[in-house]
Amino acid sequence: MKYKAVLFDMDGVIIDSEPIHFAAFQSTLEHNGKSLSQADYLKYFAGRTDEDGFKEYFNSINETVDMPVILDRKTKAYLELGKYQLVAYQGVVDLIKKLAVEVSLALVTGSSKAEVNIALKTLGISDCFSATVCAEDVKNGKPDPEGYLKAQKMLKVHPSDCVVVEDSPSGVSAAINAGFDCIAVTNTHSADALKAAMLTVKNLSINLFS
Repeated sequence: MKYKAVLFDMDGVIIDSEPIHFAAFQSTLEHNGKSLSQADYLKYFAGRTDEDGFKEYFNSINETVDMPVILDRKTKAYLELGKYQLVAYQGVVDLIKKLAVEVSLALVTGSSKAEVNIALKTLGISDCFSATVCAEDVKNGKPDPEGYLKAQKMLKVHPSDCVVVEDSPSGVSAAINAGFDCIAVTNTHSADALKAAMLTVKNLSINLFS
């Protein structure tokens, strides 16, 4: 294998959860009398921690909210929706299982631990990851490299031996800022939006890591 470690984002890379997150954010914001468009979801929330997204969204409209209450409401909405709608992208679960035999894997995501646990358990890949970094584990979410650097140290590998798989511009920036190679998959954003990545693909395959 070309790399010793592969670090995966979760939403938009492993699971097709962006529609679930979108619906959960919509439901949460409706409690505050707000509606959320797809464009604003991509602008403020996709590829970021929930807290960072809410902060930027409410700052943009000069409104102060009770952040713990908002975050709890969103997580509960996501977990309820996720019980019925959680779906992995085609071939990704098999890819992860094959890679886990050859290299160390980490999951670095802006999602909460609760959201991660339900996803990995549902897909049967909890044991594939040697390190998991969730929203609660970092002070600074993507595009800050903190999460990826933390996972790299947990895996005890050199940055040059790591490759990140991402689907968002903020995630790609985080990987690059960490000094890692990055493969971007166009599940959520256009290839043009992800052009900073080393490689941009429509689908993931084992050959990309060989």
